[in-house]
Amino acid sequence: RDSAQAVERKDLCDTVAVATPLGEVALRRRARDVKVVDFIQFFNQHELPELRLRLAEMAPFVDEIHIAEGTRDFAGAHRELLWPTVSRSDAAIAEHLGKITYHPVEVPPGAWGYAIQEAILAPRLRVPGRGVMVEGDLDEIVRRDVLQAMRSCEPADGRGWDANVKMTLYSFSMAWTTGDWSAPPLVRDFDHTAGAP
Repeated sequence: RDSAQAVERKDLCDTVAVATPLGEVALRRRARDVKVVDFIQFFNQHELPELRLRLAEMAPFVDEIHIAEGTRDFAGAHRELLWPTVSRSDAAIAEHLGKITYHPVEVPPGAWGYAIQEAILAPRLRVPGRGVMVEGDLDEIVRRDVLQAMRSCEPADGRGWDANVKMTLYSFSMAWTTGDWSAPPLVRDFDHTAGAP
């Protein structure tokens, strides 16, 4: 059985590749599997259907789920934290609580614009250990075979996982003309162990 799993993992490394501006980068088998972490920002009850879908699709294939929620909305207005109530009253969410770490974030009153988002994202830098982190909007759901590949495979060029979403939609619908949409990587390696750089 172990050899069958090794073959499956090897095949997985052959079926998923990373597209870069310079071309496609193949994957190679890791020396040992790493943990896969999903980091999510949660803002309001209107996101619950997307959150349920993301958990249903991705939770079985990640080791940890970290959910950060801030005390201010995008406009800087104070808001009550919803997660403590929602997490216990929604059965589809509650079934995943064993994997979820919740990060309530006190956003500074003077924070504005991207400073609000940066404050809410700060806990991702304190996720312990090392592995591959998925972070992005709730509707950016990563395919299951890619999640499995992240655990068992790494880009063969030695540069690690550092993937983003190509958002050509912005150039058409928002007249964004200054290159790729700037956002944190959707998938990246992380190392928050003692002594890591």
